[in-house]
Amino acid sequence: MKNTYVFTGQEELLKDNALKDLKSATIQDDSINFDIFYGQNATAREIINSARTLPYFSQKRLIALKGAEDLSEEDTQLLIGYIKNPNQSTVLVIFTDDEAYLKKYIKPLGDMVEIKYFRHPDRSDMDSWIKNEFSKSNKSIKPDAARLLKENAGNDLAVLSNEIEKLVIYTGQRNTIEKQDVEELVGRSNIQTGFELVNAISGKSPDKALVILRGLFKSDRRGPEIIGMLAWYLRRLQKGKELMNQNAPQSAISEKLKVPHWILDDFIRQVKSLSEKDINKSLSLLLECDLNIKTGKVKEEQALEFLVAELSC
Repeated sequence: MKNTYVFTGQEELLKDNALKDLKSATIQDDSINFDIFYGQNATAREIINSARTLPYFSQKRLIALKGAEDLSEEDTQLLIGYIKNPNQSTVLVIFTDDEAYLKKYIKPLGDMVEIKYFRHPDRSDMDSWIKNEFSKSNKSIKPDAARLLKENAGNDLAVLSNEIEKLVIYTGQRNTIEKQDVEELVGRSNIQTGFELVNAISGKSPDKALVILRGLFKSDRRGPEIIGMLAWYLRRLQKGKELMNQNAPQSAISEKLKVPHWILDDFIRQVKSLSEKDINKSLSLLLECDLNIKTGKVKEEQALEFLVAELSC
């Protein structure tokens, strides 16, 4: 195993998955021996001090540096000095998509680093990737549904992963994804609608939230779809809070969670204003509402109106 890896390429999801695999191979679920830094707001001294720290009850430490090209020239030279004389118990993973940075600073290091490229898979590989992602949730997807999913979501695996997550939630206990499921769900602006509805809820505006909800009913959105959309958006807020706790810059949060730049400031405000407890409570109420609808205990519209009113108060 190398002491330094460099992850580069357009496919952010594959890079993050590779980091998870490396984490499992070195420190498993140990968060004490893992640190993540961002070039925009970190210094080389902070990174090196962390890398020089001996692991705690472990053989290894793992350090990730995202946006390495944002370090100053002085900090970059200090970091290169560390790479040439690393702590043997630390694995450093550098993330960069800057070709000039790779050419000037990384490639001259030769076999002191291992560069891993993560590119968009071609169309033939995409089919198996989609099937594998659904199989993780014990689901399968019909060929015509998979074709439509690729057409609508493109070849960005992070976008596809988001759509797959929504389809898994939307189809509930059903094991097979049909073409109709993709037609009904994918391509809808869940991030925008979810933002507007959560914005009204977090702003304690039940009247506004109910207007948005009734607009969804008028556009033929079904109860499970609305619940799935809200759950999907609330999980985005959870992930945003995790990234913020790691001191991730807004640009990294936007890229990671695929939040459009025109609602990013308000999305960050929501992340800051809602506590983890608030989000977990909302997710629990969504689950309860879903069960009430599926068991026929309450009608769809009535259950969702009660839910939105309760969350808004």
